[in-house]
Amino acid sequence: MFTVTDFLDPTNFHTDFDIHSASKDEKYRRGLADCTEFSEVCIGINDVWSATGKNGALVRSYERIGYHPYTADLLLAFLDSDCAFFVYRDENGHIVKYDIRAMQAEGTALMISFTLLRDTMMNQHGWSRRMATLAVRVYKGIKTAETLAMCAHGDYSRSLLTEAEYQTILK
Repeated sequence: MFTVTDFLDPTNFHTDFDIHSASKDEKYRRGLADCTEFSEVCIGINDVWSATGKNGALVRSYERIGYHPYTADLLLAFLDSDCAFFVYRDENGHIVKYDIRAMQAEGTALMISFTLLRDTMMNQHGWSRRMATLAVRVYKGIKTAETLAMCAHGDYSRSLLTEAEYQTILK
């Protein structure tokens, strides 16, 4: 199953059947043209895309991104278009809607990975959200003011870090 960050890079979805460059170009051009008629494009948890037209019409596809030929090029068209773009994922039994435009604009794709890692740490180790968030930030080397504040906020934060890691974050 693909993660939400996979959808930011269409090369993750090329298939063995994507062999005709003319077909690839055509799929991209048609996808980009179609997006001018869409208000939003969505990719469901089953990786099948759908769209809502500017006139309110609903378009449902049978094409699974990464399974059907040339859907990587279609995904690229979705990413290059101006319409809203959402990807739905099943995260531990909960359907989560991710705004791909926001991820592109804010550069938060890595934060999704941190969030998933943090949640895994919470589930497997019983850590609090704050402790798990700090641990992920330390692990990934995210040296932000918020991370510093978390480190300075209590002894429990220090217990997650070696003295060298703590000093590295303070630098």
